[in-house]
Amino acid sequence: MNNIKNLGRIKEGRKVTQEFELSFSQDKIKDIRLSCPLCLSFKMKDKVLTLAYKPGKVEKAIRLHPGYYTFNKSATVTYTDGVTESFTILGKVSVK
Repeated sequence: MNNIKNLGRIKEGRKVTQEFELSFSQDKIKDIRLSCPLCLSFKMKDKVLTLAYKPGKVEKAIRLHPGYYTFNKSATVTYTDGVTESFTILGKVSVK
C-alpha cells in the first residue's frame, strides 16, 4: 500500500482530493492530525480516508521564477491500539 501520492502540478486555488485505504476500520481510530489544518481537510467512509487540499495563490516573486511552489501535506492517523499511519500528498502549485 502506497501512503504517498504525488499529485503532480495543480493550479493555484483549485481544490484537489486523494483517497487512501486505511488499515483498520473507522471505529478503531483514536485521533487524526493534519499537517496544515487551515489548507487540508479530510472525510472518512468505511476504510477510506479522503484528503482535500486547496492551495493558496502563487506569490508574485515566485510567479516570475520558477513559476510554482511545492507542497507536502499529510495526515497522521492514530488507532486505539497505538499504531499510527501517515498519508501524504505532494506536488507543485502553479499559476497555469
